[in-house]
Amino acid sequence: MSNEEGRVPEQALIVPALMLLVAAPNFQMRTAEIRERLERMFNVTGKDAEVVDGQTRFSQKVRNLVSNRTKGNNIVHLGLADYIPHPEKQNQGSLAMNVAGLSLLENIGFKVTDRKRDEIRAAEAGREPAPPPQKRPRKPKA
Repeated sequence: MSNEEGRVPEQALIVPALMLLVAAPNFQMRTAEIRERLERMFNVTGKDAEVVDGQTRFSQKVRNLVSNRTKGNNIVHLGLADYIPHPEKQNQGSLAMNVAGLSLLENIGFKVTDRKRDEIRAAEAGREPAPPPQKRPRKPKA
């Protein structure tokens, strides 16, 4: 999705970022990896590919997904993902899928299994998901 100038609006990055998170190990991904994958996904050209202050305009839009987490229309402030800071390096954290982000994906038609939904809830709560229920053996018919 891009406008007439070939620029991708920041809001157009939210759903693809959430889709990356729902498919990521532990439902989280470093912001740098999200940026790299979104750049490939959107095949950045035109004004978004212009380099300003050492980064493309597009990469700045991706960074805006997590910056200013207490205000604005970014993915964290909207409550659609959680920010997990890097334990040692400032500004090198990760985004993690949460139930609100999952609900948004489901509301727009993204199919998620019950197991994955439970795993995301468990990850968000900081605990391991419960193992899948064991099937009971069937009784033989008489």
